[in-house]
Amino acid sequence: MTWHMGFPRLMSVVILSALASMAAAPPVSKARAQEIYHGKCEKCHGPDGHAKEKGSGMSFADGEWNQGSDLKTIVAVITDGVPETGMRGFKNQLTADEIQALAKYVRSLDKRLDK
Repeated sequence: MTWHMGFPRLMSVVILSALASMAAAPPVSKARAQEIYHGKCEKCHGPDGHAKEKGSGMSFADGEWNQGSDLKTIVAVITDGVPETGMRGFKNQLTADEIQALAKYVRSLDKRLDK
């Protein structure tokens, strides 16, 4: 067998390997979202979404949603932050899937919202 005859087979293996490595990652679990929250959010927003400073706009478990409580807005806030408030964005630290899961978790802390 000459080199040019084996090349298509080699390319097939390379392409299949690349496709396998690009397979969708498993969804981010609620437990992982909770872990992220406790590591990155709890200091300012409290362990259960109740910030220490009532009326500071940093609580969401009691309905203090300064930027909005819909999922799209929460994702944007986590992604880009709100610089004028000191809330930094996490787009360089978390994947899009982690941000989405974290936003759902944060939203779940406010029991008054329709899920």
